[in-house]
This record gives sequence, C-alpha cells and structure tokens, in this order.
Amino acid sequence: MQNDRIINRLYKPVHWMCAGIFCVFTFCYIFFYQSDILALGQHVLSEGVTHFNRSVGAVLITLALYLIHIPIHQLTRLNKRAYALNYFPSLLILAVITDVSPTIDEGFSFGAWLWVAPLLLVLFVVSAWILYQLQPYEEDFVGIPFLSRPAWINVATLLLMFLLTGWVSNHNDVFHYRMRMETKLLDEQTEEALKVGAKAEQTNAQLDFLRAFALAKREELGDRLFDYPLSGDAKAMKLDGKKIKTLQIPDSVMEQSMTSHVKADMKLSGYLIDRRLDLFAKAVTTIYNDSTMPRFYREAMALYRLQNHVVPVTTQDSVAYYRLTLYRQFMDSISAPPLRLENIARHAIPHTYLYYYQFAPLIKGKRWQP
Repeated sequence: MQNDRIINRLYKPVHWMCAGIFCVFTFCYIFFYQSDILALGQHVLSEGVTHFNRSVGAVLITLALYLIHIPIHQLTRLNKRAYALNYFPSLLILAVITDVSPTIDEGFSFGAWLWVAPLLLVLFVVSAWILYQLQPYEEDFVGIPFLSRPAWINVATLLLMFLLTGWVSNHNDVFHYRMRMETKLLDEQTEEALKVGAKAEQTNAQLDFLRAFALAKREELGDRLFDYPLSGDAKAMKLDGKKIKTLQIPDSVMEQSMTSHVKADMKLSGYLIDRRLDLFAKAVTTIYNDSTMPRFYREAMALYRLQNHVVPVTTQDSVAYYRLTLYRQFMDSISAPPLRLENIARHAIPHTYLYYYQFAPLIKGKRWQP
C-alpha cells in the first residue's frame, strides 16, 4: 500500500494530464455533438416536464463522470501505464446515455446494453486485476513526466476509448440534424434551423418536413425548398403522427404553427416532389398570380406550360421559360449514362426544380437515410 502511494505521487502529473484530456473530450463531445440527442432522451423520459440545458448538462455530466473515476482508481490502484483504464466505466456510461434510439418515443429500452455493459465491466475488472499484478514489474520513467512513455501510453489508451465511445453511441448524421433542427425550432430560430445539415447529401422524410415547415413559416418554401436534398417522398409535407412526426416539439405547438398558408404551401410542394405538375398548376393559381409566384413554383409552371405547349404569359414567366430552354439545351449536349448525367447536372446546375424533376427517381434512393 505504501508503495502504491509513492507511485501515485510520482505519476501525479500523468494523472493530471489524463484528467484534463478526459474532461475536455467529454465536455466537447456532449456540448458540440450529443447535446440534442441527450435533450431528446431527457424530454421523452421526463414526458416533457424537464428540459436539457446544453451548457449546464455538459458541465454536470463531465463532472459526474470524472468523479466516478476516483473510487474506481482507489479500487484498481492502477497508477502507471494502465492508469487511463480507470476512466473506462465513465466512458461506458457516456456511451450508454448517448446511444439514444430514434424510436425512443415508442418505448424506452437499454437494448443490447443490458448484457453488453455488464460483460464489459466484468472484462474490465479482470483486466484491471491482471494489470495490477504486472504493475510492479514496470520500469519507472526518467525525465519529464508529460513526455515519458507511460504518459503517451495512457494518452493512446484514452484516445482509443474515445473512438470506441463515438463508434457505439448514436452517430446517425441525419438523426442528429433532425434533433438539432427541432431544438432550434423550439427556440424560434428558424433561419439557424435551416442551416443544419444544409450542405449534406443525406436526408429522410422527417428532415424534409422540418425544413419545409421552417421555410413555410418564413414564407420562403417556394423559393428555397429545392436548394436542399430531398428524399422524394411527398408524404413528408404533412404530419401524420407516425412516420412524419416531431419528437421534441409538442403536437399542440405544431398545430398552432400550421396556418392555412403554411399548409397550402406545403401541399403545393408535395405536388412538386411527386412531380404532379397537373395538380400543382391547378392549385397554385388559386394562391399565387404570375407576378408573385416564388422561384421554384415559377420554374414548375414554366415546365408545365412547355409540356402543354402554352406560351409565356408574363415577363417573369418568359425568364423562367428561357432558363428551362437553356437547361434542356445543356442536358441535350451531354451524352452519358443516367447516373453520370445526374452527377454532372448536380454540380453544374444545382438548386433548380428542373434538376429535381428530371432526376428524382435516381436521387430518391441515393439520398434517403432511416
């Protein structure tokens, strides 16, 4: 025991370094990456009574997980090259609480963690006992503690455990975008919500709905919807409480926000997503005239009129008609297989309804994520 105390004092700088790395990683991991997932977990488990505060939550969880390692260290008495393993139970807890299922609202369950976590803890106990038996045979470092071999072995061990924590926790990008958007919409930050995952290629119907809803609230749905990747499912334009639903925003709040104009715009966008230009053309003229029609609606009307041999009726319509003509000339000038052609069009002339209309069958499966 006396020897353990001497070793503990000798390796104290290495222990401080590990503590600093652990706390920085844990705080940043929660604050910048998993805060919205934890907010969902707390919202569901508390039935909406409590709210997860991003800053306070990150600090408290980091502090709690750091404190857990202290009694673990006292039990294992691992002080040298294996000291970082004292943080294993803390990182295991972090992995469990951030492995939140997208279907948590249908019923909470620890899933495989019910047997995986106990098994890992047993392996940890066995490994800690073996390493403690080998500890007296390790040579003590000479020189600067932070540059010693034991220091870097401990750092490497921590980094490996960090990677494993990120690997087993929820790392579904689209689900993270979805929860981040819901958090922003709850705070009435619609423009910030629309920046979430805006440059990513992957999406799903739930994310499509949130983006359409945020755009409709800003009266920008017809001008910006096709700037984003779409899953190609028109059902995403309407809440159904099953496939299309919000997990953190109460239904009452959503109903209050779904004004008649928002619903009308989302219905029009649904027609465009399904490429039902005939239904769109009949409905859009009851809401907009040619001079007030948003950009993507105008492009869709130009395409509809071209298909039905209707001449442009306004200056604005002529511009859209002209852009459509240029688009078709550009596409006709390229000879390539469909997938190659879609890739060329996506990089050369993105963010147009014309691109979506032509390539929707191809991009529907490529961009969708569960």
